[in-house]
Amino acid sequence: TTNNGEDNVAPKSASIFELSLFGNQSPSDFQLYTPHAPSCSKPLDADGISFTLVSQLSADRVWMIQHHCQRWGQNPMSVVVFSDRTAEDVKSEVVLQGCSEEHITIQTVSPTKYDP
Repeated sequence: TTNNGEDNVAPKSASIFELSLFGNQSPSDFQLYTPHAPSCSKPLDADGISFTLVSQLSADRVWMIQHHCQRWGQNPMSVVVFSDRTAEDVKSEVVLQGCSEEHITIQTVSPTKYDP
């Protein structure tokens, strides 16, 4: 057989997990329907849709979080800070600056764990 001028080109194989995850029988299957996905046939009510602001930043930019909180309002935020500080310490700081404790989640990633 010929495929774009190349003889006997086999399709890229996929793992059983990848195939079964999407209900495919072979790697060349393409489906417009994904099992277990929510239906898009009904229009959504705007009040039923929520968004979470997700951001990552370095320790020297923690001061910016309060401005994100002001603009984002009473909506959920998830922020990762590249810092040796604890997440609790950073969260306390931004809550004092005006962020809602209820609506913000802070995680930290320690640079000392990744520096050679």
